[in-house]
Amino acid sequence: MVTCAPCLAKPPPYKRARSSLIYDEASRELILKLKHCDRPDLAIPLARLMYQTSQPWIHTIDAIVPVPLHWKRLWQRRYNQATCLARAFQKITKKQLGHAPELLTNSLLRIRNTESQGGKTGPSRHLNVRGAFKVKDRDAFAGKSLLLVDDVYTTGATLKQCVRMLKRAGAKKVNILTATRVIRGQDLSM
Repeated sequence: MVTCAPCLAKPPPYKRARSSLIYDEASRELILKLKHCDRPDLAIPLARLMYQTSQPWIHTIDAIVPVPLHWKRLWQRRYNQATCLARAFQKITKKQLGHAPELLTNSLLRIRNTESQGGKTGPSRHLNVRGAFKVKDRDAFAGKSLLLVDDVYTTGATLKQCVRMLKRAGAKKVNILTATRVIRGQDLSM
């Protein structure tokens, strides 16, 4: 495992972060269809890739936590793409290992309807999600090793804010798993 220079200089709040694909033209199309074109079925092939990515450490996870949507965005979209990925990932894990981590979908909440992160810079992304999340059930996370699941890792602002809330609730460690990752310097238009 290689640790990047920025992570050495300022360690992130999570244990490790892995993404299955680079966010490029092909993966961008999948993600946008999953999020905005009523294609939650695309979570299944993406979750298969995510399972392969998590192989070295999936056995250490107690629970899976999808990054939550605010209820207004959930109502508009009708589903949370991160929850679709987490559910598909859990099913694949159970099929492959014979057991799977618990899925916690209602214990971490997005309490503020934040603006879309698309087009924002790193600092403004962090500011946009500050105070946006709340833990509903602290006991669900206490002493557990968690896997935080989302569709895209861009600057990590949303994911880091979620990790901080989970750790404040007593999580032992938090790993991050996303379907795609934006490479620095890439066009971030989503």
